[in-house]
Amino acid sequence: MNGTQRSHVHEGLRAGALGGSVVWLWLFMVDWLHGTPLHLVAMFGRGVLGLGGGAVDGPMWQSVLAFTIVHFAYWCLLAVITLKMVHAASGNPSVLSLGATLFILFQFLFVGITAIMSNAGLGVFAWPSVLLGNFAGWAAAWWFIVRRHPELRTEVRHINDDN
Repeated sequence: MNGTQRSHVHEGLRAGALGGSVVWLWLFMVDWLHGTPLHLVAMFGRGVLGLGGGAVDGPMWQSVLAFTIVHFAYWCLLAVITLKMVHAASGNPSVLSLGATLFILFQFLFVGITAIMSNAGLGVFAWPSVLLGNFAGWAAAWWFIVRRHPELRTEVRHINDDN
């Protein structure tokens, strides 16, 4: 892996850790305010453990740990992919259009899955909390990325230019 690739991955991991932390803390605060600390995190964690065929009825800490590991891996992976697209856009700004389209479609999928899960035990008001937390996480990650890559503003202005 060359230095440029390493920096993309490193930046992506930092942006993903920031976004993932914001969402995790958001979910914790929502549960704490409702008097059910770690409820959402544990429910998602039980879902993760259930996918792997593991024990779903284990101690709460196992569910929280499973969610936390998968959650941060997911955020770091998406942020690394986002950074790869940002760097690819330096030669072709239309890559940002593709990235934005994929991001929006993925968010619809995320909202749909969360809405389905809200009917399966998360509670009816869980999905708006998760959606707001997800939005706050992406806002934090994008703040980090745009702060580190001010050239993005120029690239966005030229997104529809013919090459």
